[in-house]
Amino acid sequence: AVPAVSTNLFLGPAGMSSYRWAVSGPATIVGEATNQMVQIRAGAGCDTNFVVTLNATFNTSSGSCSQSVAVSDTEAPVITSLPIDATYSCPDLVAKPNDRLVKAIDNSGGEVTIGHLADVVKPGLCPNQLTIARTYTATDRCGNVGRRTQTITVSDTMAPVFARVPADQTIAGTTPPPIVAPDAVDNCEGDPVIKFTETSAHGRAGSVILKRTWIATDACGNSSSVTQVVTMTGQSSSAVNVSQSTKTTVASAQPATQPATGH
Repeated sequence: AVPAVSTNLFLGPAGMSSYRWAVSGPATIVGEATNQMVQIRAGAGCDTNFVVTLNATFNTSSGSCSQSVAVSDTEAPVITSLPIDATYSCPDLVAKPNDRLVKAIDNSGGEVTIGHLADVVKPGLCPNQLTIARTYTATDRCGNVGRRTQTITVSDTMAPVFARVPADQTIAGTTPPPIVAPDAVDNCEGDPVIKFTETSAHGRAGSVILKRTWIATDACGNSSSVTQVVTMTGQSSSAVNVSQSTKTTVASAQPATQPATGH
């Protein structure tokens, strides 16, 4: 057998007076067809064949012989372009596979079918950190398959953002104002964990200063914080209920979701 779309040499017996080569089937003669040796280019085909015939003369005698040559296409198409490697901050932002962005060529020049395999996901150290190997395929009419892989990286480095943060206050009373917790949202799916800490310290002229701090941490450990300062000027140090104290609470969070990858 000879490969599809290949050039092959055929040699006749030496010492003949004349040679005339002919071919039938998916093949063509390249160059002269009247020499002892001939070049024949096989065409595209899947398990097909062509026939080479040589008519030769020696003095006044002539004869002919033929050979059937199998043609087998075992060369896979070549993918020439595909979606470029990409990085996303969250799994839900990852683009779906797009076969229309893939281009391929085949040695036979025939039609190529584009497709893709299921994504292969390699988890990272947190839910929003992972690597996706997305393999596109190109298949010719003989079933040969070419492959190329796009690498997609997901890396969440953005901290949660606070909203409706309570403003600093100065009050003349002796009772601390109610705690009004801010909201926090993350760029990726899932609620951040919010930790609350309140500290108190004596200020000037018997005042007391409360510092209320909220720290929001997402599933990958990115965190941000905001602080509200409450100054109470109307109470002496002996009347302070929370003087030189610290208290901490932690809010629960919903679990982060796993990525939705392409199939």
